[in-house]
Amino acid sequence: MTFEATLFEASGEILFQYLDVISGDPSNNGARSTVGIRDTAGQTNGRNLQWSHYGQPRGITNFQAIRFSAGPGITTQPASTTARCGTNVTLTVVASGAAPLSYQWRFNATPINGATTSSLTLSNVNCAHSGTYSVLVSNSVGRLSVPTPS
Repeated sequence: MTFEATLFEASGEILFQYLDVISGDPSNNGARSTVGIRDTAGQTNGRNLQWSHYGQPRGITNFQAIRFSAGPGITTQPASTTARCGTNVTLTVVASGAAPLSYQWRFNATPINGATTSSLTLSNVNCAHSGTYSVLVSNSVGRLSVPTPS
C-alpha cells in the first residue's frame, strides 16, 4: 500500500491520500484496510473518527483521498427560497464539526442582530427583506461562510 498523510496545522485537518492499495490479493485490494483517528485513550471513550474498518463493505480504492476535519462543514445547505409579501420564511443550515458550533446569519454581508442559531425565520416578508443571505458557521478550529442559493 502506498499512501501519504498530510497534517494541516492551521486547520487541524488530516488528509490521507492513497496511490496504490493492492494488498497482494487482487480480489479485495483495500477492502481489509482501516482508516481512522483516535486519541490516546483509544476507543473506550468514544472520541474517535473512523472511515473504514476491516470487514466493512467500503474499502479504500486507488487514488482515493480521505480528509478528517474538526472544523465546521456543511451537511445541508440553506435552500433557495422565494417568498410572497406578508408570508414567513425560514432558512436552515445543517452543519457538522467539533462542538460547540456557532452561527451568525447575515443580510447583504451585515450580521443580523440576534440571528445566532442554525435557522433564521423572517416574519411578514416585505421588499426590505429582498437581498443576499448567508450564515457564518464557526467553532474553535475554524469558520465557514455559507451563502444561500439565489
